[in-house]
Amino acid sequence: MSSSSSSLAFGGSLQPKKKAELQEIAQALKIDDTGTREELQTRIKKHLDENTRELEDDPAFAGLFASRRRGRGGSAQPQTQPPLKAPVARGLGGIKEMREESPGVDDMRDVSMMIPRAPISPGVGARPRTPESAGYSSLPPLPPSPAKSIIADAMAQPEVQAVVEMERNVIRGGFQVLAQTRALLSNGRNIVIITTIFDFVSILLTIHYDEPFPVRPITQDFKPAATAMLLATLYWAIPSLFVPSILGFLISFAPQTSPRSQSSESQSPLSTMKFDPLTSSIVRVAANLVFPIRFMALSGLGGVQTAEIETINMDVLGSNWRVFTGSLALAFTLAEAIGQAGGGGNVIKRPQGRRLLSLGSERMASPASAESPSLSRS
Repeated sequence: MSSSSSSLAFGGSLQPKKKAELQEIAQALKIDDTGTREELQTRIKKHLDENTRELEDDPAFAGLFASRRRGRGGSAQPQTQPPLKAPVARGLGGIKEMREESPGVDDMRDVSMMIPRAPISPGVGARPRTPESAGYSSLPPLPPSPAKSIIADAMAQPEVQAVVEMERNVIRGGFQVLAQTRALLSNGRNIVIITTIFDFVSILLTIHYDEPFPVRPITQDFKPAATAMLLATLYWAIPSLFVPSILGFLISFAPQTSPRSQSSESQSPLSTMKFDPLTSSIVRVAANLVFPIRFMALSGLGGVQTAEIETINMDVLGSNWRVFTGSLALAFTLAEAIGQAGGGGNVIKRPQGRRLLSLGSERMASPASAESPSLSRS
């Protein structure tokens, strides 16, 4: 072909070339060079495609095929480099221009909305997970702390419930015993009885101090010892037991029921007589203070001579001890009497319905009964 003998060599892509250059290429290829720029480009591309084998080896037109091969190869190869590295090739001048041109507020807002946000981490300063730290996760986790459900299941077992119920019964029984003991010791009559028993036990322990426990029975061989114990007990019982008990029934300052209620309930006078612990304690202290007999003359057995008569002390406890126990009982009974007088003791209940009925009938019978209310009160 004549194009091969031409000294001109064409190269590059057809897109950026001007119309005059395209006409020169068309004339060299001996094709029609008339028409617009786009028509020339189309006509030249078609001719190059149809005569590729002949024109590719021609040095005048080899540059046109080289540019086409580069374009095809670039389009066929995938884009491996990220687009963010493109500004690096611009040099320092491009970086300076980017720094000088600061975007506006609206542009910054649009850009911030387009940037993907990282997920919110539980800790602000959480460190990235390294392979070393990730290795610990392969270990089995620690056992959890005992849950409330486990304790509840353990408490639901029959054995545990039996133990808990037994503990509750023991505590409940202890409180009941405590309440009964409090009620027992809060009664003046019981305090008098307790102090009396305490005195009698003290006499027995004093007389039989050298005897082995339990005390052996007193037989005929120990008749003098039995007589001495009975006399000592009698000496203590006269001022501490007999006289206070008798006067405690005869003298009483406790409130009594009215004669009307006694007749209505058909009670005998003996049934209304109650033991007054306050009176008994007062008499007990007074009798132990004034009881004069402390010594008693005992004669020997079997016709003992008068010269062998011995005088012994019958007061085993001593006056101070007897007065102390009596005063202790007196103090507690006095406190009980004061509490009852203040409204904390027992209150005698009367039939309210019958009383109101009698008051109503008396008021309806005579108006004069309203002037003397003491007659209608029981």
